[in-house]
Amino acid sequence: MKKTVSIFAVGLLLGAVAVGYFINTLPSREGPRRNYHVVELFTSENCKRCPEAEAIFKDLIKRHDVIGVAYHVDYSQPPMKPDPYALPDALALQEAYAAASGDEMLFTPQFAIDGVPMPAGSLARHITPLLDGDDRGAWYALVVMSVRDGTVVLEHLEFFGDGDRTLLILEDGLANNSFYGDQVEKRPHKRVVRHMQSVPAGVNVVEIPLDDEWNTAALRVVVFTREDDRIKMAGESVVEKN
Repeated sequence: MKKTVSIFAVGLLLGAVAVGYFINTLPSREGPRRNYHVVELFTSENCKRCPEAEAIFKDLIKRHDVIGVAYHVDYSQPPMKPDPYALPDALALQEAYAAASGDEMLFTPQFAIDGVPMPAGSLARHITPLLDGDDRGAWYALVVMSVRDGTVVLEHLEFFGDGDRTLLILEDGLANNSFYGDQVEKRPHKRVVRHMQSVPAGVNVVEIPLDDEWNTAALRVVVFTREDDRIKMAGESVVEKN
């Protein structure tokens, strides 16, 4: 699916959890360490080629050195059914990537590795060598979080350096009926971005109210910092039952 870039904007994120749960740093990611990679996927339920890309994405996030983020974007027009998981901020981020790379078209699916967008048609054989051979991957930093009175509290964001931080709330297990002409397909999704917010330098504590629509047991939080048009520092946490 393609769309001509019409605005230049970058929108970013925030996150949440629920009473009776706590957020715990993933045990396989003890930092700070180098060579973690943030794999971003721009996808849509109104995209015939996106299931293949999402299958690749699901394989990539099994790697211990990959933090996966799936942004749903929607530039469909009636009578196509809107993507229920699409976020305007995700579309703005993709537009900003396109503007930075000089590309006049938006398209799905599209991958970005460590904040660098990849060209159309990029598949696993194009992505894996970047993850295996690129020594410029992100440093891993701990995400310090707690849940207090229905609010997620992120602390010590100074661990992520002096740049602007991006906070993302992701949810697993989402599935919706996708329509391709006369065909209907139910597609399960992984690491779907449900909330985005940018946190400016100097702000090291953020409070995030819970959203009743989120399945708290399926949430995780990702934080990363961009510098020089790349993601330089990243970390993630999962929500577990208390």
